[in-house]
Formats: sequence, C-alpha cells, structure tokens
Amino acid sequence: EDGQLNVFDLCMMKRELISQMQFDDTPVLFIDDYRISESPNGWKGESYERVITADGNRYSSPLCRCVFSSLEEHLNHIKSEGEKEEYISFKDEVVLRMISDFSKNASKYKDSKMINLKFGVEDYGQTKLSVLYKDENGNMQSLELYRFGEESAWLDNAEVQEFVKLLIEKEYIPDSDFLAYMLSNSEQPEISSDMFKLKSRYIEYGLGDTTVELNLRAFELPESCYVEEVNLYDDENHFIGTMSPCMDADIWDYLVDCHFTEECQKTFYTLTTIRCGETALPEPVRSECTVYFRNTPAP
Repeated sequence: EDGQLNVFDLCMMKRELISQMQFDDTPVLFIDDYRISESPNGWKGESYERVITADGNRYSSPLCRCVFSSLEEHLNHIKSEGEKEEYISFKDEVVLRMISDFSKNASKYKDSKMINLKFGVEDYGQTKLSVLYKDENGNMQSLELYRFGEESAWLDNAEVQEFVKLLIEKEYIPDSDFLAYMLSNSEQPEISSDMFKLKSRYIEYGLGDTTVELNLRAFELPESCYVEEVNLYDDENHFIGTMSPCMDADIWDYLVDCHFTEECQKTFYTLTTIRCGETALPEPVRSECTVYFRNTPAP
C-alpha cells in the first residue's frame, strides 16, 4: 500500500517464483469441445480443442482438420495457434499439483473401461476430457476420462472419478454447476441382500415325488429401483427357471418338482437383477434357503 517492499512481500514473491519453477508449460489435460447452438440460420455446431498446461494456462483453438505426425505435434499446434488465458491460478496451487501428479501417473488407468452414466442432454454437443501423459518410451499419450453430452460416461475407476469430481467442483470443466447436479442425482442407490428373502413354504418335505414351493419377497427397495428378473438355481449351480411375480407386490414364486429316495437337504438360491432408472446394477443380488427331505417330514 505504501509502495515499499516488506518481508511479507518478499516471501510472496519468492513463493510465486518457486511455484512458477515447479509448474511448466507441459500439456496435462485436453478438452475436445463440440457445442451445438441456435443461430439466425438455425442450429450450428462449433468445435474447439483446448489444452491445459501444468502451469495453469489454457490454450483454445478451433478444430483444425490437419494431419499431425504425433499427438505432441498436435498439442504444440494448439499452443502456438490458440488463444492463451490463465485458467487455473497459482493461488490454487493444490489443484495444480494434483493435476500434475495425476498426469504423471495416468498410465496406470489405461486399462480401465468407460461406463455410461444415466443422463445425457440432447442438442448439447459433446465435451470430452482427457489426461495427457508420457508412456514408458517418452511418447505423449491421451486417455479419455469423461464425456458429457447426448451420451455421458466416465472411466470405471474410483480414483479417476474423484479426480473428475474435483475438477467439476473447482469449475474447471465446462457447465460444472449442471454437471455437479446431474452427478449428484445419478449415484446408484445402495442395494443389500437384506432387502430380499427367499423362503420355502415348508422346511421339510417327504421323499419320492414332491413339489417345493419357493417364494422371494423384496423389502423396501429405493423408489427409483425395481426388480427386472429373478432367476432360480440349485446348489449345483443348475439353472431351474425364472420366478414369476405374484399378484401381491414384491413377491415372486416358483414350484420346483423334486424326487429323492433318501433323506437329504437341498439349497436353492436366486440371482435378482435390479434396475434403477435406466441403469441395471452391475451385480445381481443373491438370496438362498435350504430345505430338507425326510422319511417323515415335520407337519
């Protein structure tokens, strides 16, 4: 304020200088941004390519229909021809460091698969976020982390998803407020095996020809979820059949014809496919029960 440098000013200058030395202009993130917008002549699409470097700068350039010999040449073209702006300030040094560290270790995610999210926006276009990293031969590589538009998806990896959420939270991804809202409403509800109970009408059955009456009951499923299919198996993993829904809500039953000449026990189990909204849960829910076959079954 008084135009004089003090110890505090010198410390801040030193910190700024150290930060700039630690973060160079190495490309770390790439955004492929195709937008559809309304114009006087109707709908039109615009494509931009954006490179974010380790020092927090962003370079934006219209899509070039060019042939590049390497990804590195492509990125250098965007940096040389694109509009430069400070995108992530040195004041947000923690985020800069996380992005750089993520880029340096990104190769460990290259075998992860993209999974669809259960939301999309028509007539939006498509935004794709990729991390840039160097492989074991020192060549620049690109790995898509996330896409948003008519189709939305991200890598099936918890660390990657937390990283994407951080960028959305810090508003370093286009339309971050909307994306944060959509992601918060797309989380899969928790489904536990306690929500299903497989039971037999009787615990014990007689020998010879007999019919085991099984029913599966669902308890307190989340409002957005429903049972898509219930398949029944025996303890030797043989498929018996698909259980049928009863007139009563949340009950499925099946009659199993059995024939045993000696006393024994038999375990049956169900695999229930759950769908929440438009997305099926990745793993079916298992429920089982055991019945006994006796000479003289209990009444």
